[in-house]
Amino acid sequence: MKILTLLLFVSSSALASGIDSDCTLNGKALHGKVQVVSSFPDFKVEVVQSFP
Repeated sequence: MKILTLLLFVSSSALASGIDSDCTLNGKALHGKVQVVSSFPDFKVEVVQSFP
């Protein structure tokens, strides 16, 4: 169980490494209004039913 927790912590911190301290990712703010679009998105989001 400790290994799984450590693995999740390391993988989540690796994914979060692109987020700056001022809440931006690639120069785009990560707060404010959200609009779902079908073309030319700023970010791609994958909706899943469960984690593998």
